[in-house]
Amino acid sequence: LFDGSENVFRELKKLTMQGNCVQQLLIFIRELLQRISKEQDRIHEIIDSLRK
Repeated sequence: LFDGSENVFRELKKLTMQGNCVQQLLIFIRELLQRISKEQDRIHEIIDSLRK
C-alpha cells in the first residue's frame, strides 16, 4: 500500500531522535492515516469496477 512498513519505521526512528518528537509523531501519524484512507478509497473503486 505504501513504500513498505520498514520505510515507515525508519521515518519513525528519525522523528523520535529529534527533540520535538511528540509533535512530529502526531503530524506523521495524521499524514499516514490520510494516506491509508486514500488507498482504501482506491481499493473500493477497484472493487466497484470489478463488480460491474
